[in-house]
Amino acid sequence: ARLDRLPKLREVAQLGAVLGREFDYEMLRAIAPMDEPRLQDGLSQLVEAELLYQRGVPPRAKYSFKHALIQDAAYQSLLKRTREQCHRQVADILETRFPETAETQPELLAHHHTEANSPQTAVEYWLKAGQQAIHRYADREAAGHLERGLGVLHTLTDSPQRARLELTLQTSLGPALMATKGYAAPAVGEAYRRARELCQELKDITRLFPVLWGLWMYHLVRAEHEAANELTKQLLGVAQTTGDPELALEADFAAGLSAFYCGELLSARKHLEQVVSAYDPEQHKGLGSTYGGLDPCVCCLEYLAWTLWLLGYPDQALKRADDAQPLAKQVANLYTQARSLYWDSLVRQFTGQWDVLRERIEVAISMATEHGFALVLGVGPIMRGWALVAEGQAEEGIRQISQGLERYRATGTGFQLP
Repeated sequence: ARLDRLPKLREVAQLGAVLGREFDYEMLRAIAPMDEPRLQDGLSQLVEAELLYQRGVPPRAKYSFKHALIQDAAYQSLLKRTREQCHRQVADILETRFPETAETQPELLAHHHTEANSPQTAVEYWLKAGQQAIHRYADREAAGHLERGLGVLHTLTDSPQRARLELTLQTSLGPALMATKGYAAPAVGEAYRRARELCQELKDITRLFPVLWGLWMYHLVRAEHEAANELTKQLLGVAQTTGDPELALEADFAAGLSAFYCGELLSARKHLEQVVSAYDPEQHKGLGSTYGGLDPCVCCLEYLAWTLWLLGYPDQALKRADDAQPLAKQVANLYTQARSLYWDSLVRQFTGQWDVLRERIEVAISMATEHGFALVLGVGPIMRGWALVAEGQAEEGIRQISQGLERYRATGTGFQLP
């Protein structure tokens, strides 16, 4: 109603609403069809009417709507065709006049192209935004961008180009979902199953390996070991056929964990040690972004510690666990760091080092809470509960363990459970 009482100012408010809850004067001026005095007068009156807040003075001024509902009212009063034209104009200006913004904030371009009904370009920008977030280990943000991209993708007609784009979206989404929902979450299985269908449809063998790896991890964590072992054989076969050392490293990773969970400890030790010996920190530190958010060497060092403990070599087990922690910090992969603190705490549980366990797991829980690492939010309280019981606080320890088990099972996880 307040906007309707100011019809001459509504156009200015509408253009600002297209730009967002907050917007720059410079950007608004670039898309406004009116002269600068009229634009500045309109903005001043909107500020006086307390519909906008202002910081600074034009041309460096920034404005924000006093309330999101005011922005919504202005935005919804635009005709759909006019809205699309405005968003297209904003996207064009960002790409041509503000290329640094397009590079650093692809999600902004993705939003405007989506609202401008330019789906092909929108999907490409959502993909870019998701991949940038993955490389920053911002997995929740990445999953949101990639899921938006998939939503827009469905408006495109079927074609090989569309299928290739979807394959990239699904294989990028898989690791982000693993970190935020857990490896065994139904959404993870759906992403990788769809990716496998697309590989078969496109006859793209080169992109099949990370898809098989994702499905392997999904089935392993669900304790579906028959399916996981079959996928392990396929991974080892692809790695051997291609002769690619990176694929061989990830295949040994899978074979080592599968053997461990089937109780085949000597086989597990062999494969895990092959990963550790083949690993190069500089060359392989980025593999986690493709393979479940996990650095292969950090993971295999920790599993080696467990394996060596079970084989009866406690000193070697502690040495491997100690080797993993500085490497986890070196690779700067937040999810790997949080998981490795949990893995290490389990070794300390074996050895009764409760102070070290508590130190490790408190940091892991803090990281998981901040970044939404679902699996760590389950195992963290379990390990904290063990320490509390060992320290004589049985009642609180049992409560923590029960809480952790409930969260752990909620992720769909089946392994490490009776």
